[in-house]
Amino acid sequence: MLKYWKAILLVLVILATGLAYHGYNIIYGPNISDTLTETSLNLPQGTDFDTLTKILLDKDIVIDESNFRMVSKLMKFDTRRNISGRFEIV
Repeated sequence: MLKYWKAILLVLVILATGLAYHGYNIIYGPNISDTLTETSLNLPQGTDFDTLTKILLDKDIVIDESNFRMVSKLMKFDTRRNISGRFEIV
């Protein structure tokens, strides 16, 4: 009976480790395309978060939209209004 619980615990630890790695990779993993030709982005005045996301996807800068939106929400960037100016992508 004890071996049974140890096996279940081992499987749960492995699953939790995999889930933690996946979450870490979403937040800290690369989400910018490797094939960027331009390193600057000009946003017109009055750009909101949804328009910014669309621009980044249209220019193939962001790889995964859902990861970008989730990290932006965690950083409270998705509530910003009137994002404009020139930005360097590094």
